[in-house]
Amino acid sequence: EEFQLAQEALDSAIESFEKGEYESAWKILSPYRELMDLTFEESDDTDMAFSYFNWLSELNFLVDEYELGRQYLNKAQKKSGDQNTYGELDFLAEKAVILAKNEYGEYDINYAISLDYLSVLYGSLNRYKYAEPNLLKSQKIWEEQFGKHHPKYAISLDYLAIIYLRMARYFDAERLMLKSKEIKETKLDKYLPDYVTSLSHLAELYENMGRYSDA
Repeated sequence: EEFQLAQEALDSAIESFEKGEYESAWKILSPYRELMDLTFEESDDTDMAFSYFNWLSELNFLVDEYELGRQYLNKAQKKSGDQNTYGELDFLAEKAVILAKNEYGEYDINYAISLDYLSVLYGSLNRYKYAEPNLLKSQKIWEEQFGKHHPKYAISLDYLAIIYLRMARYFDAERLMLKSKEIKETKLDKYLPDYVTSLSHLAELYENMGRYSDA
């Protein structure tokens, strides 16, 4: 019975998503998300599982749940061993960036979100040099829209910092991570996931740098 309710919630969430009602879609699915996640993780139908996790990744990005969005994107990629699927996802993300720029303009939040989504995808595929310029563009938009002391701007710093971390540009990564941490300390509860995630990334950075006492 619970699974039936979860399936109905998923259908309803997808319907809301297709209408552009992203917050509503997210709220409808949230009570059943863990059950549906487990169902698709254990499913032998990799195509359907890939579609679910990819869709949920996009939904989370659209409602500013960036860390969850990144996690679901990784789940989608793990579910598919077909490199052609990566190429298709890559193409769709790049197309979304173009459409967002044309429809909303290059200073709009929707354009920034599409750039972030594409950059996370590039990062997951180790294509860091393609991710960096997109994140620099989106960071500028977040700054212009919200200012340098807003948590959304801090998240944009996190994204770029992680790319620098993966590129072994440790000093650039540290500079951005510390700036992000400072913003979150001022604006957010220190027990919220976003702040805890910042500490986790810093610890990983310091371990890579051999600064174990700082980690």
